[in-house]
Amino acid sequence: MVIDALKNHVFLFLDVAEPYAEQLAEDSGVSGFPTFHVMNAAGELISSWWGYGGAERWTSTLADVLADPVTVAERTDRYQAGPTCVDAVALGRTAMTGGRSREAADYFRQALALDPEASKEADAPIYVFRATYYGVGDEQFTPDEAASAAEELLGAEDVKPKDVFEVTGRLMRLVDRVGEDVVRDVLRKAHVILANVEDPDLKDDRQEFLVNYALLVEEDSDRAIKIKKETMPDGWESDPHRLNQFAWWCFERKINLEEAETLARRGVDAMDPGPDQANIMDTLAEILNARGDTDGAIGWIEKALALDPENKYLARQLTRFRGEPAA
Repeated sequence: MVIDALKNHVFLFLDVAEPYAEQLAEDSGVSGFPTFHVMNAAGELISSWWGYGGAERWTSTLADVLADPVTVAERTDRYQAGPTCVDAVALGRTAMTGGRSREAADYFRQALALDPEASKEADAPIYVFRATYYGVGDEQFTPDEAASAAEELLGAEDVKPKDVFEVTGRLMRLVDRVGEDVVRDVLRKAHVILANVEDPDLKDDRQEFLVNYALLVEEDSDRAIKIKKETMPDGWESDPHRLNQFAWWCFERKINLEEAETLARRGVDAMDPGPDQANIMDTLAEILNARGDTDGAIGWIEKALALDPENKYLARQLTRFRGEPAA
């Protein structure tokens, strides 16, 4: 399907995730991975977007772009001369891909004002929230604005369940910045909206939501841990990557740290020496530090650095655990 969609086009893959390509990523307006740019023969940008999302979704997005292959500059001029929902959505996606979150949110809001129904079909409501959420990272938006955007989406008519799941999941990552009370209120509202949702395609999203609901609303960490384990794939307890994932999940929420330490140690033992093993060692070090064993944390970070000596993050971790001033 993807090959057929590209048969009349040139596909160029550039790995800008590597440190040596940071400048290329900045020059290309890449702020998330994977990023897709569509350009004309002159190298002028037509459109860009984040994420693959599967062959069907990706080819559909490409087809929409190629149905009206004007450059971003041309589309901007056209929009200024006569605003349309289609152009507002297209410009919003390009702005968000380029890391211009506030500009993106403005375009998506304009799309909703121009044609509410068409913009909803184009997922403008969730894009407003995404732009706000991503903008928190580089201070284009405040955490409170992200929380307000979440409340706004949940209060909309005919809100899509998948969007509700996404909003609550992302807002949980900001809980330390917006406050538990705010996120708790959002989870309660979402729970009412999702009460009768039984879509099998959303099963995993629902399980993750129930984990968060158990943690913050029900304040039942044992139930949250039980549900979380049910979401893990078969054989996860012998997979070092999955062990690391679960141990880190526990660390982030400051729950079940004794078991998390045991599982992180198991992950270290099961992983071959190298950067991946160093990553699990970092998880173990964080857990030990959270449990008051600073010396143990320092020891494991030193081992991790021995495996991945050029890793600047691990070097900063060692400085932090030692209580030394940041360089």
